[in-house]
Order: sequence, then structure tokens, then C-alpha cells
Amino acid sequence: SIYLDDGESMNSKLKRVEFSFAKMVLSAQTIQDTGFETANVIERIVVVGLGSMEQLSAMSAVSVTGNQETDLGLVVSGANRDVLIVRKPEVPIAGGWKIKFN
Repeated sequence: SIYLDDGESMNSKLKRVEFSFAKMVLSAQTIQDTGFETANVIERIVVVGLGSMEQLSAMSAVSVTGNQETDLGLVVSGANRDVLIVRKPEVPIAGGWKIKFN
């Protein structure tokens, strides 16, 4: 989970977002919202443990926000080439999205 607030006021406006990963889908859902709004987006997602270099190199990903699907750029990295980096997914940090890995 991540808690978001404006970092300044004491009026208890916040948003709590829960992340989950199951069946090759990473998702973010808002589970607590007291009216805090933010336009911030996620810049990078790093995933470890999905498989070997060959498996990761053949992988693709798409983000789903509402009814919009967007193909995402992936980079394989790490000393053992076992780290998958999703570059600039631009999904809202406040939740309401899924990233499907194929």
C-alpha cells in the first residue's frame, strides 16, 4: 500500500492505494479516499523474479486505465538479466489501473 497526501496541510485529506500482482497482472486500486486529488504518475516499475532472460525478452505489457489500453516499453536488466523494467508507464499513482504482462 501507499498513502498519498499533500504533505503540507493537517486536514487529513489522503488517499490509500493498494497494489497487487496475480496471474501476471499488476494492479492498483484506491481503497481509502478522503478527497485528496493528485495528477502524479508512476515513472518506472521494476519487477524481479518473473523468469529467465529468454522469457523476459519475449514478454510484452499493456496498461489498462478505464477503457484505454497502451502498449508499454520493457527493458531487461540486472546482473543475471532477470529484472524487468517497465519504463514510463504513465499510470496514475492514485490507482485505477492494471498492467498485463504477456
